[in-house]
Amino acid sequence: MKRKLFFAATAATLLFTGCANDEYVGEVENPRGELTEITFASKNAGITRAELSGSAAAGLLGGNFVVVGYKNVSGESSSSVKVFDHYNVNYKVGTANSTLSNTANWEYVGQDMKVRGTDPEKSLATGVTEQTIKYWDHSASSYDFVAFSMGQGYSTGEPEQTTYATPTAVQWNQLTSPAYTLSGDINTLSECYISDKKTVQETEYSNSAVQLQFRHLTSKIRMALYETVPGYKIKDVRFHQSAQDTHTTATEKKPTLFGSNAFNKKGTYTVSFSENEGKANLSFSAEATDGTENVLQFTQVNYKESFLGETSADASYCGTGTDDKEFKKILPNGGNGNVVSMQIDYTLYSEDGSREEIKVYGAKADVPAAYTAWKPGYAYTYIFKISQNTNGHTGSSVDDKGLTAISFDAIVLDDEATGQETITTVSNPSITTFGVNTNNVITKDGDEYEVGTTIYATAYIPASGITGQEGYIPAKTDAPQNLYTVTIENGACQTINEYSVANAIKNGSMSAESPTTYTLTDANGKNLIVKQVSTNDANIVTSVPSEDGGTRSVNALKWNAENAGTIYAVEYETTTNDKVYKIVRIKSN
Repeated sequence: MKRKLFFAATAATLLFTGCANDEYVGEVENPRGELTEITFASKNAGITRAELSGSAAAGLLGGNFVVVGYKNVSGESSSSVKVFDHYNVNYKVGTANSTLSNTANWEYVGQDMKVRGTDPEKSLATGVTEQTIKYWDHSASSYDFVAFSMGQGYSTGEPEQTTYATPTAVQWNQLTSPAYTLSGDINTLSECYISDKKTVQETEYSNSAVQLQFRHLTSKIRMALYETVPGYKIKDVRFHQSAQDTHTTATEKKPTLFGSNAFNKKGTYTVSFSENEGKANLSFSAEATDGTENVLQFTQVNYKESFLGETSADASYCGTGTDDKEFKKILPNGGNGNVVSMQIDYTLYSEDGSREEIKVYGAKADVPAAYTAWKPGYAYTYIFKISQNTNGHTGSSVDDKGLTAISFDAIVLDDEATGQETITTVSNPSITTFGVNTNNVITKDGDEYEVGTTIYATAYIPASGITGQEGYIPAKTDAPQNLYTVTIENGACQTINEYSVANAIKNGSMSAESPTTYTLTDANGKNLIVKQVSTNDANIVTSVPSEDGGTRSVNALKWNAENAGTIYAVEYETTTNDKVYKIVRIKSN
């Protein structure tokens, strides 16, 4: 019998699998005496850690993907021969094994060749007018495949109308330069998936699965808040819409992030493939006329009985998504970060029964641009911690620092490749810590690093002055100057935080034997001890790892988390002799 070519898919990550048979197709006899059907199977959706299959995968792909495939013929007339010219592969429930080309409810034979999103809807094939069954050719040294899906599209209106992003045809002769494009707005592009190029060698036709990994195009962002102010709960958080808002104008209860530049709303992805690995590389060009909004807003704060959560594990997430942890889809920025800020007013409510309240205004966190260079297919979580160190004020004047108590943590999580996490304490300037661990285990509950983690700390100094005018100083990153370990005796009435470390270094006693150790004794006779850690030029670096395996150009202090339970304090001293601290904890055994 002749070898049939089957397509079957059960998730957003697709595999080609082969089985043995007793004949061959082509001019050269298969040395193994085998033939192999090509089938599409599934493994992983690429945007979640859970594996998907069957109808769940089909739902993500909108029941359709488009495949382009060539076979490579070697010899005197070495060339690539088109096999699949923009074939539609469609999911049809209950049709598995109804034809030889369909083993898992996915069919390509006899399907309409019009590609979703083309306007007017048309085929992207050149010369091919119908989709027919295909067979492996063992005279070919290898096959190459790429695929894309327009997903579920964006549905609006009554009656419902669905629109899709617009694809162009794959240019097979120029894969390493722009191979094809996908254009649309945030609603349509957020539904698209693309695959890497996969090369299948002739020896793999019959005995191994060939995987095509699809990736989601957009980035996703979510945010949460929690507080650690001793003796108080926090309620009634109001969000500013811009840095110019005052407490008289900040009346919005919807959680809001605002950017120094506009968030992209519309544009074009260009897809190309690396020559050796066949990885799909993405660049994004924003359409300026639809990139004018610099506010990203969620629907609500999910308070814990009217108050913010009091630990990172119990943070009050924003929005109405799964478990009230809503992700906002956002178009990436091509690696060009955008300083993203949150500025809030809130009310401190005393827990001692007195019902005392303190209004705090204008507390602001700036997440550095180096940590907002969003990558396609990644999800980012920003968690803001309100603690005792504040850059807000409690009176009518912004100079009235009536409460010395707020810092912010911004945690950036990579949803596809676990193993990196960023924690930012923001004041003015900020200190950001970033961990990398070869065991892919970085933190516990978002605020403790594991033993064995390499930690990077960088100070972010915001721009000062007015752009284009004399005296303007652009934003930059610096490596912090000092690193300390912090310990405290049981029964102490003080606690370890940014404020207590600063107080110990300022007011603690030093001994002649250890002039870089500061000891502060409290009313209970218990000691808080801050000891400087020796660092040198080897601890100063000019780049840190990024979530996609590359690097970011960031000046940082680098050290290793060697001992369980250690608490570090990172210190940055400004040109005006102001000192900023960040607490870094290592998980206890």
